[in-house]
Amino acid sequence: MVSLTARLVLLGGLWWTSVGCRPASGPVVPQPPVSPTLEQDGGTVRSLELGLETRYACMRRGKTLQCWGKGVLLPNGETASPEDRMSMPGSDIEGFAVGSDRICVVSSGTLRCWGHDEDDITPALDRETVEGPIEEVPSLLDVAEVRIHGTTVCANERSGSLVCWTYEEPLEDPYEHHDEAEEDPPWMERHEVAHEVIAFDPGEDFVCVVMAGGRLACSGSDPIHVDRADRAQEQCYDEVECDEGDEDEDEDEDEDDYCDEEHGEFECDAAYEDDLMTAWTDLVDIDGVPEPVEVAAGDTFACARTKRGHVFCWGDGDQGQLGHGTTRSSLSAVKVLDIDGAVAIDAGWAHACAVLGDGRVACWGSDRFGTVGSGTTAVATPRVIPGITEATDVVLTRDLSCAILRDGTARCWGQDPAGRVRGGGPPPRGIPPVATQGVGRLMPFGQDTCAGREDGSMVCWGQHELPNTHTVTAFAEPRPSPHAGLVQLLTVGPCARTSGDELRCWRSTAEMHEVGPTTLVVSKAVAADSNAFACAVTSDGHVHCWRPVSGKAPAPILVSSISEAVDVAVGKEHGCAVRRDGKVDCWELSATLSAPARRLPALDDAAQIAEGDGQLCVRTRAGRVRCWKEKELDEPSFDHPLEEVEAITAGTHHACALTKGQVWCWGNNGNEQLGSAAAGKSSAGPRRVPGLREVVEIAAGDAHTCARQRSGSVRCWGRGNEGQLGRLPTGWLAEPTPMLAPQWLEPRATKETTGRRARSGPP
Repeated sequence: MVSLTARLVLLGGLWWTSVGCRPASGPVVPQPPVSPTLEQDGGTVRSLELGLETRYACMRRGKTLQCWGKGVLLPNGETASPEDRMSMPGSDIEGFAVGSDRICVVSSGTLRCWGHDEDDITPALDRETVEGPIEEVPSLLDVAEVRIHGTTVCANERSGSLVCWTYEEPLEDPYEHHDEAEEDPPWMERHEVAHEVIAFDPGEDFVCVVMAGGRLACSGSDPIHVDRADRAQEQCYDEVECDEGDEDEDEDEDEDDYCDEEHGEFECDAAYEDDLMTAWTDLVDIDGVPEPVEVAAGDTFACARTKRGHVFCWGDGDQGQLGHGTTRSSLSAVKVLDIDGAVAIDAGWAHACAVLGDGRVACWGSDRFGTVGSGTTAVATPRVIPGITEATDVVLTRDLSCAILRDGTARCWGQDPAGRVRGGGPPPRGIPPVATQGVGRLMPFGQDTCAGREDGSMVCWGQHELPNTHTVTAFAEPRPSPHAGLVQLLTVGPCARTSGDELRCWRSTAEMHEVGPTTLVVSKAVAADSNAFACAVTSDGHVHCWRPVSGKAPAPILVSSISEAVDVAVGKEHGCAVRRDGKVDCWELSATLSAPARRLPALDDAAQIAEGDGQLCVRTRAGRVRCWKEKELDEPSFDHPLEEVEAITAGTHHACALTKGQVWCWGNNGNEQLGSAAAGKSSAGPRRVPGLREVVEIAAGDAHTCARQRSGSVRCWGRGNEGQLGRLPTGWLAEPTPMLAPQWLEPRATKETTGRRARSGPP
C-alpha cells in the first residue's frame, strides 16, 4: 500500500550490506520457520520507521521525521524540491503515514496532518477546526496509529475505534446551471467505521479490518460493495433507457410521456455514489479466512494473513494479485498458493508480498514496474525474490517494493525515478538516442512510441499491447511490429492511417494484428485524437469524428459545419480544423457534432494546428506560432517569439515547435517534457530542448516527445515510466538494491530498551 509504515531496527550503526546468496526463483517451497524477533547487539539499537509514497519517502528515527524525494509535502500546501531533504514539523512523533496529498503524524496521542491548502484543492480532514498550516484533529482521543492509501486516511484510537476520511467531490448535474464562484469545493468525508479494531488497512476509498473475536470485514468502496453498486446501477440504466423515438418528443407537449434518458442516467449515477457512501456504515464480512491477524489492502483488492501463516486474497485479480494461479477476480477469499508460515504481508497498487518464516520474501501480482521482479507483466503464483534471505517486513507502494532485513537495512526493487532508494542521484546527462536506425516517420501512440522505417516496416517501444508478448525488462527496446505501411496511429479506436490514405479501425489493440476494415478514406493531412474523441479529414475536405465505445469498432460521424479542411486538432471540449483558405473553424465536441462552427478571429494564414494543455496553437504560413486558450477562443491570441517554425506538435499538457533544426517546448514540465528539469515545473513560453541538432520531425505523446534527426536517429524525452523513451526508466531497480540512507540520516548511537519492531496487528 502507498502509506504503510514499517518499523526498522538498526543494529550496531550498520546501514547497508552487500547482497547475500540468491536462492533460485520460482514456486515457494516451505522452509522451517525462523523467528523474526530481533536481538540487541551490545545494547545499541536504533529504531527507524519507513513510509513510501510514489514520489517521496519518509523515515522516523526516535521522535524525528525526515523526508526526501520529489514533491515532499510541506505545511501550507507547498512541496519541497527534489534536492531538499527536509525535517518535518514536530519533535515528539510516535508514528506517521504518507499519502499522495498529505502527511499525518501521531504525537502524544493526537493526530496532526498537513498538505491541505487554502483553495480546498486538497481539503483538510476537518475544515471546521483548522487553524494554521498543521491540522490537529481534536475529535479523536488517544490515537494509536494512522494509515493512508492515496487520499484515504484512517486512524484508530487505543480503545479500538476506527475513523476514516475519503476525498469527495460534488456530482455535477448537467441540467443545472453552475456558477464557478458558487461551486461546492471538494471535501473529506468522515466515516465512523468500527470498534474493537485490532488491525486495519485502507485501500482506494475503502478499508478492511480485523476485529476482536477474529472477525474480518471491509467497508466503503471495497470489491464486494462496488459489485453490489455496479449491479444496481446497471439495473437503473435499464429502467431509464428510452424506447426508440421517445427522446425526440417535445418535452413541453406531453411531459408525462417525455423520456429524458441522459437525466435519468445522472440519477442512476447519483444513486451509485450514494450506495458507495452508505457502504461505509455497512461492514461486509469476509468469510473463509480462519483466525485472521493482519490485513493489507491494495487499490481494488485485499489480503489477510492468518495465525498459521497462510494468506488469503479477494477482489480484482486481473493482474494476478490474488495469487491463486489465475487472473480471475473473486469476491470471496481465495488462498494464495504455496504460502506457508508467513509472518508479514503488504499490498501495493496491484501486487502483494509476504515475508516467510525463514526470512525470504515471495511476491505476486502486477509486475508492470518490476515490483515482483519476474520480467513478465503479471505473476499469478507467488515467486521468491532472489537475494532476500533475512527479511522481517515488507513495505510496498505502486512502483516499488522494499524488504526490511534482520540487520535493520532495507533492500528495494522496482522503479525509483524519485530517488527514494538512491537518495536522489543526478539524472543522466543529455538525451540518449533510441536503439533504432533508418526511421522515416514518428508515430506516437498515447504513452508509447512507434516509428515507421524507410523500408515501410514499423518498430514500437513502450509497454502498450502492440504487440502484447513483450516482457517488462524488454519493453524499452524497439521491437518489430507485425504492421507495415502505417503512417499514423490513434489511441481512440484504436485506428491507424495507412500509406494509401485509408483509415482502419479496430475494436481493441489486440485486433490490430488483423488487417481490419477500411473505415474512411482520409486526406494527406493527419487525423488527431484526445482522450474522448478522434477526428479525421477526408479527401473531400470534410471532417468525421468518433468517440471510443468499449468492444465496438468506431463509427465516425460527419461534422456538418466544417468543409474545405486540410488539418484538424482535437482538445477536451472542441475540435478545430484549418481550411484551405488559411482560416480556422472550431466546433463543440458533442454526441451529435451538430453545433455551428466558430471561427478564430484575425487569422487567415494558418498552415498547421495542434492542441494540448488547454491551448490551441496554430503554425502560420509565415512560420509563427499563435495560441489560444481552449475556453477563450473568441479572445485575441498570444504569440510565441519563434520564427521560421516548420512544425508543431502537442501532448496532453505540453506543446513543442521545430525551427531551424532545433526544438522548443512549453507547458507543463512535471515529467521533464520541456527537455530538462532546469526548465522548472512549467513554462508559459518556449524553452529550447538542449543537445538537439538537425531535427527534421517532432511528435508528442501524452507526456513525452520524440525528435527525428536528419541521420535517422530518434531521441525522446519526458515521461519514461513505461519505456516510451526507448530506454529503461530512470531508477529502474532490476534486483534488490540497498536503500542508501541520505547523509543527513546517518545515525547517532542511542540506548534503547527493546529491539522489537512494531506491527499493525497481532503477531
